[in-house]
Amino acid sequence: MSPSDRAREAAISAAAWCHGLRRAVHPETRFRARWTMKSELRRRRKARKAEVKAALREYRARRDQEALPEVGR
Repeated sequence: MSPSDRAREAAISAAAWCHGLRRAVHPETRFRARWTMKSELRRRRKARKAEVKAALREYRARRDQEALPEVGR
């Protein structure tokens, strides 16, 4: 590999790195990342809330079932 090939590869690599850096700090990219994080947090929160509701519903049904007097025994 000649020195000019190495220099060319280094320049291409540096240009690609700079392009990636420019894209990473671009406002649209930052907004998209922030929006994705917020939506994921909302989704997890809703899932947790649904899980708690289901567990409470099951607990109350079981508790009410045990509280009923046994009929027919």
